Amino acid sequence: MTINNPCKYLFALCVILLAMQSNAVVIDTRYEQVDSNLWTMDLTIHNDQPDQFIHEFTVFFAPELFADLTIVASPFTWDSLVVQPDALLGDGFFDSYSFTGLAFGDALSGFKIAFSYAGFDAPGALDFLVYDADFNPLGKGQTRVMTQAVPESSTVLLLLLGCMALAFTRKTKQPVTAIV
Repeated sequence: MTINNPCKYLFALCVILLAMQSNAVVIDTRYEQVDSNLWTMDLTIHNDQPDQFIHEFTVFFAPELFADLTIVASPFTWDSLVVQPDALLGDGFFDSYSFTGLAFGDALSGFKIAFSYAGFDAPGALDFLVYDADFNPLGKGQTRVMTQAVPESSTVLLLLLGCMALAFTRKTKQPVTAIV
C-alpha cells in the first residue's frame, strides 16, 4: 500500500482527534492556605457533557495527605457530605447530590471545603467521579487547579518609589561652590 498524500491522512486524524472529547466534565479547584496546615478549597463544576444532566459528583482525598474534612459552604439545592480519609479504610471524599442536576453547558460554584493538609507544597489535582440521576457513572477525571494572581507587594512598590525619589533629588541638586 502506498500513501499518495500523507498530509490528507494527517489532516483526517487531526479532525477525528479534535472531534473526540477527552473529558466532558471539568471541576475547577482554588486552594487558599488559612494557617500552617489548614486550607480551604473552592470547587466549580462545569458540565460539558451533551444531553446529560450531572446529578452527583464525588471528589476524593488521600489519607496520607488530608484530614479533618469540613463542609464550609454548599449551594442550597445540593445535598453535600464528607467522609473522612482513613489509613485503613482508604480515601475520604466530598460528595454532593442534586435532584435537579446541572444541565449541559452550565457551571456551578459555591462548594467550599476546609481541611488539614500534610503535604509540603500546595495541594494538587484530586480524582473525581460524576453520576447521572440513576447513579450511573458519567465520567471521571482530575480536578483542574486554578492559580490565583499574586498581588504585587506594596513593600516593593515603596522601595521603587524611594529609589526614584533619591535619583530625582540627586539630579536637581546644584553643585556648591566655595567663595574665598
